[in-house]
Amino acid sequence: LLKGPGETTLREVARQMKERLFGSFIIVDEQGCPLGIATESDFVRRGSERNVNWASPVSEIMSSPVVTIRKGGTAAQLIIAMSKYKIDHLVITEDGTPRSPVLGIISQRDILLMHGNNPAVLVRQLQEARDVKTLARIRNRADELIYNYLRQEVSIPFIAAVTTEINDTLLQKAFDFSFGRVQREGLKKPALAFCWLSLGSEGRGEQLRRTDQDNALVYEDPPEGQEEQAAEYFRRLGASVVDILLQCGFARCPGDIMASNPKWVKPISEWKQQFTDWIAFPNSEGLTGVSIFFDFRPGYGDGRLTDALTGHILQAISGRSSFLNFFAESALRHPSPTGFFGKFILEDKEGKKGAFDLKARAMRPLDHAARVLAYANGIRGVSNTIQRYERLEAILPDKKLFREASLAYEILLRYRAINGFRNGDSGRYIFPKQLTRIERKTLETCFAAVERVQQYLKNMFRVS
Repeated sequence: LLKGPGETTLREVARQMKERLFGSFIIVDEQGCPLGIATESDFVRRGSERNVNWASPVSEIMSSPVVTIRKGGTAAQLIIAMSKYKIDHLVITEDGTPRSPVLGIISQRDILLMHGNNPAVLVRQLQEARDVKTLARIRNRADELIYNYLRQEVSIPFIAAVTTEINDTLLQKAFDFSFGRVQREGLKKPALAFCWLSLGSEGRGEQLRRTDQDNALVYEDPPEGQEEQAAEYFRRLGASVVDILLQCGFARCPGDIMASNPKWVKPISEWKQQFTDWIAFPNSEGLTGVSIFFDFRPGYGDGRLTDALTGHILQAISGRSSFLNFFAESALRHPSPTGFFGKFILEDKEGKKGAFDLKARAMRPLDHAARVLAYANGIRGVSNTIQRYERLEAILPDKKLFREASLAYEILLRYRAINGFRNGDSGRYIFPKQLTRIERKTLETCFAAVERVQQYLKNMFRVS
């Protein structure tokens, strides 16, 4: 680590960097806290200028403030932070803030050397893409990276975080292109906040394979008299983004739950009313909506709108034990993964005969239970199934149960993703006859966790 006061001359800093083969110099105050950073690139730019005064203080060329992290961050956190702030270096401090002494520095190159094929490179290339074809090509390469991670047994939370960051970056570019498209069509952008709602597995940050889209769009209530103008703009914008995602390998939703459907593009007051209706008058159709829409996550735009929706939902649920009971009962309608004597319950329908449905019989019961329990316990800011179980483990006494459920879901995510990459499909169907003895035993352990969670729901909400 090279560091020193801002008065250190450019000549001295350049000498130290050259002699010790460092690519950066941290400018610190008297307490050793970071004030800025000067990198090799800064010196290259300064060296290209005429009449360079190498006696100038390094503070003249430093970038400030620096982005800091706490020691021990995962590679996923480092990659995501670099992508978010569009930087190549992160400064490590004692407490993770600029107000504590510097411990070290990590660069994008360091991560590349540690992890080989770097997700940050893909993210940067997506950010620099100039057309949809390039976006699609880069996203295809991301699948290779994800599959390699799976085969190397990299942790699922890491893979999911990287995949979500890649997908969110692609979504941002889809909006960049769509703003231009809609403008060329003669529609003026309203001065209204809006937010893209990523739903389903993408909303939960669990979409390791590109499957069908689930999305919607919420926007600020427009002034009186401007309702139609705002609706037309955001519907067209949503349709354009959905079209770009389609070209990038994300299929259409069979149920048409997408922002290209005017039904799912509306102002926040209408969204609040929609959620109120689903909660106040629960029925099978409403519960389908709840199961998909209660996992929303802000994919692009103003996250304050999603915060407002979450607050509205929790307030609407508060005191409505009948809704929570109905919600829990619906979670128990998912078929059991095993029958008598612990045997896998296999499909009998044409084309899937002898297959086991991982999604319907194992994953959906777990993610639905996590959703019910998260809302029943007022958990906010988390839609990911594993993270929901971690939150539940932290606040409820049945810690072992939630730890087992979290681990089971992580294993099932991995099995489904690997199966999907191997077969070129969603990966939801596996054939038990093709499993090794260890794989069967592992899945049986996961299924036992599913059944324990379902029993917990039955006891908690007193439903059968």
